[in-house]
Amino acid sequence: MPVGKPRLHQTALFAVPGLYYCCGRDGLALLPAGGGASEIGMRLGIAAAVVTTTIGAWTACASGLGAELLSHRAIYELKLGPMRNSSGITEMTGRMVTEWAETCDGYTLNQRTITLGRSADGEPMENDYSVASWESRSGLVFRFDVRNVVNGEVQEEFSGKAELEGAGKGGQAVFRKPAGETLELPPGTVFPTEHTRMLIDRAAAGDRVVTRLLFDGSGTDGLFEATAFVGPAIKVAPDSELVPLRRVVGYPLRLAFFHVQEKESLPAYEVGGPLYANGVSGDLIIDYREFSLIATLARVEALPKPQC
Repeated sequence: MPVGKPRLHQTALFAVPGLYYCCGRDGLALLPAGGGASEIGMRLGIAAAVVTTTIGAWTACASGLGAELLSHRAIYELKLGPMRNSSGITEMTGRMVTEWAETCDGYTLNQRTITLGRSADGEPMENDYSVASWESRSGLVFRFDVRNVVNGEVQEEFSGKAELEGAGKGGQAVFRKPAGETLELPPGTVFPTEHTRMLIDRAAAGDRVVTRLLFDGSGTDGLFEATAFVGPAIKVAPDSELVPLRRVVGYPLRLAFFHVQEKESLPAYEVGGPLYANGVSGDLIIDYREFSLIATLARVEALPKPQC
């Protein structure tokens, strides 16, 4: 998410891989204390979107890199992290299940996040956020379906297809939901899997700051300038309970996402955590200014490779 000069906001942190990318324009506006369950539920849905984005992107690294990418299923336990009094949220727990897989013609991501929470005025909130996407091996075509349900009612739905005219060239996203909406994609825009490829490649080469323009399908304002801060490489212990990560090298990242259309000096949100060379994302910390979300990797298992 390049575009203009990068706006650096927070010090590099380790711990949260790169969600692919996402978040609605209203997702970061400060919540008034005691906001309604529906309003806050939308905010939590946005949080789930960001995690999806991050994990989706990072797990979607691709061939052509030094390490082989692992098709896998990962389960993350969710809870609230540090927050401000203005957040309007008093508690939240949940679980996110992510499946990233290589196919014969591209890469798929299927993710569902369910959270249970309570607003400052005691209202219960149940949030069900789901994402399904596919990206071509060329990195030029991206299909996406996003759905956010709060307390049993659909609050947001986005689906469509985005195409680029060629590597480094611009393109357009055409939405089926909402019908008739389009978004022009400037030259240099990339999709989540291609973005992940770049992050791992640049991190392995020793780069410490990487900025790209990213479209993630999270809405009609889903175009972001994403700046990644990269820390020194780490390696997972050989006796880790997370078997697919044993002895795997990881890169601590801190990603800051800026809405391209808004041109604000502060990021809409930031994500921190390790992105491993096999494409698995570790524990995540997502910072939304008024509150933060912690996603702890509880389990990861390898999935079969495609028989092409």
